[in-house]
Amino acid sequence: MVTGIVTSSGNIGYRDQLDRARRFLERVEHGPEDVEDVDEVQFQDNMWSFFQHCWHIKDWVRHDPLMSEATKDAVIAAAHQSKVLAMCQDLCNATKHLRLNKTAARASHKHVETVIAPSQGRYEHDLIVDDGHGGQLSGKKLARDCIADWERILTDHGLAIARRS
Repeated sequence: MVTGIVTSSGNIGYRDQLDRARRFLERVEHGPEDVEDVDEVQFQDNMWSFFQHCWHIKDWVRHDPLMSEATKDAVIAAAHQSKVLAMCQDLCNATKHLRLNKTAARASHKHVETVIAPSQGRYEHDLIVDDGHGGQLSGKKLARDCIADWERILTDHGLAIARRS
């Protein structure tokens, strides 16, 4: 006999992974109230986890049992055409495997700075990401843009994006 609270959740399709990526985005966007609570390592771990989960929405699309093969192929092709998702792919693969054998956008995590700045009474983290062409991007903005691109791609193909969790 099981005592306590038992919960169950499904992991059957792309929406579960989309929601997971959104939860990691929420973690990186929520800054500490006080400078003593600033944890640079945890923030970086959450950023890298975000990019890994975000890029892997593609894999969840590929294996979604409720989606037609034609829709899967179209969504994945659109993801590979996205400039921000190409950067997401590079950051995902570089932080999972330490180095890239091939790149999609040449985005780099090798020259990353963690910025901790007071913002309206709170301390805010951000990662500065090399875009692969000598430019620097806010990691948080890139993360928001990645989710927005996934939402655009999915809705363009008639797929739901409403949160399930």
